[in-house]
Amino acid sequence: MLIRAPSRFSRSLLRRVRGQSLVEFALALPLLVLLVAMAADIGRAFTAYIELGNMAREGARYGAISPATAVDSAGIRNAAIGEGATIFGMTPTIQSTAGTETRNSQSYMYVTVTARLDFEPFVQFPPIPATIPIKREVTMMVLR
Repeated sequence: MLIRAPSRFSRSLLRRVRGQSLVEFALALPLLVLLVAMAADIGRAFTAYIELGNMAREGARYGAISPATAVDSAGIRNAAIGEGATIFGMTPTIQSTAGTETRNSQSYMYVTVTARLDFEPFVQFPPIPATIPIKREVTMMVLR
């Protein structure tokens, strides 16, 4: 079996193919980095959404203990913030309201806790806003 050395033509063709691959990679790399950054932002936003739900639930749980705690907005806020003080360095706002409702001629008291956060994504260009408002609201009946 006879093996021939690569000719001058095949060496230049091989260099050209390698150069073409490098150019294609250089053109595709920014798009790939953008897609990875956007996926990370979606993950961060979903994590913030879950954490806001946990904070609102914890605040509502504290407010549902008794009628006295239902109107203690500072205690509700402290209970919610105790669940997670910041989300990715951003501090959410916690608001609470208490009220009464009558159903089937029976009256009961409830507490509603709202947790809000203006989420700031890493990737900011025209289709994506600079801040995305995220809100979670939890309502619980107050124990008597």
